[in-house]
Order: sequence, then C-alpha cells, then structure tokens
Amino acid sequence: MADNDTAEKQLDQRDKAWEVPSEITVDLKVPLKLSASSEVLTRLSFKPPNFLQLRQMHERADKQGQMMGSAYLMVMLSNDGLTMPDVERINALDFQLCQEALVPFVFLGPKATATG
Repeated sequence: MADNDTAEKQLDQRDKAWEVPSEITVDLKVPLKLSASSEVLTRLSFKPPNFLQLRQMHERADKQGQMMGSAYLMVMLSNDGLTMPDVERINALDFQLCQEALVPFVFLGPKATATG
C-alpha cells in the first residue's frame, strides 16, 4: 500500500517535485498515417497547454461534448502537426491513451491526503 501512496503523491501536481515537462509523448498501439503526408507515426508528441488552449478546449467541450473538446486539444497541442481528420482516424484505444496522458495538464487532481 505504501507504493500506491508514493505513486499518488508523485501524481499530485501541487507537489514541488512535480514538474511540467516540455513534451508529453504517447506510444501508439496502432500506427497512424498522417493525412497531409505519407509519414506514419508510432508515437505522438504534445506540448503542455497554456490557459488560452485550456479555455478553448472547455468552450469546444461545452458546445460539442467532452470527446470533441479532447480531440480539439490534441490538434492544438500536437508537435506532430495533427489535424482533426488525423485525430478522427486514431485508433479508439490510442485516443484514450492520449487523453489519459494529457489529463494531469488539463485537470488539477484532488489534493493528496496525508496518511499516518
């Protein structure tokens, strides 16, 4: 159980040791061929969002739903030049893995509770 407590503490964005990386990467289960080129990606790379991008994601989610907000965010944050048609073709599991990888950068988790 101590390992879980340590893992949770490491995930607390408020912890001084928690750093915002310059890049967030996700290894794809199914390679993705970009629509604008013949390039096939096996890993996607994203930059952490700023406030404007976070606001735009929430506005899109309010109008079109959470999944479209996440898809729009992936396009905005992509270091690989993803377009919406590319995101729409990503394998469903890979899409969810990307969402999961971006969660700590778009949603502040609950404060970790100290256990005795």
